[in-house]
Amino acid sequence: MSSRVMELIAMPDEDLDFIVEDDVLFFNELLESEDERCDIHSLEDTWAVIWFILTDSSFDANESYAPSIKVYDEEGDFEISTSFLSEAEFIEDQDDDGAWSECYYLSAGEVLQISRALNVFSVEDFTKRLRSTIFKQAVSNKEIYRGVFWSKEENYPLLIDSYYKPFVEFFSNAASQGKAIIYGIG
Repeated sequence: MSSRVMELIAMPDEDLDFIVEDDVLFFNELLESEDERCDIHSLEDTWAVIWFILTDSSFDANESYAPSIKVYDEEGDFEISTSFLSEAEFIEDQDDDGAWSECYYLSAGEVLQISRALNVFSVEDFTKRLRSTIFKQAVSNKEIYRGVFWSKEENYPLLIDSYYKPFVEFFSNAASQGKAIIYGIG
C-alpha cells in the first residue's frame, strides 16, 4: 500500500457551488491560495487510521456504499450514524500533476451533520476502537496504511492530540461558519 495523504479545505458554500457548477477544480491552487475565506487542514498519512476508527471499515474508493460513523451508548447499543466522507460527491481535479487521485466535496449541510456526529464520538470511544479486536485484525491484515505504527499504545496520544482532535475541531469550525469542504486524497 502506497503512502497516501488527505488534505481538506473548508470554503464558503457558494464557492463550492461555483466549482461544482463549472466542474473546475484546481486542488493544488486551492491548497496554495492565501484566500482568508478558506481553511486548510491536513491529516497527512493518518487519515486511513482515523477513517477506520470512525467507520469500522477500510477506505475503498471502488465501494458504492458509504461507511457511517458508528457511535454506541454505554450498553453497546447503536446510537448515531451519519455518512462520513465517502458519501461525498467526486469532483475531478484539473491539475496536470496528477498528485490528487481522488477529490470529493461535502456541502455545508453535510459538514454540519458530520460535525455533529464527530462531536458525539468521544476521545474515549476513539481510544476504545484503537484497542479493539476489529482494528488489530485490520492492522494484521495490512488493510490500514501505517496501522502497525498507530496500533502501538505509546503512539495513541500523538494520533489523538495531533491529528484526531484537530480534525474534529476543523469540522466543528467549518460547520459553525456554514462552510463546505473539499478534500483530496493523494
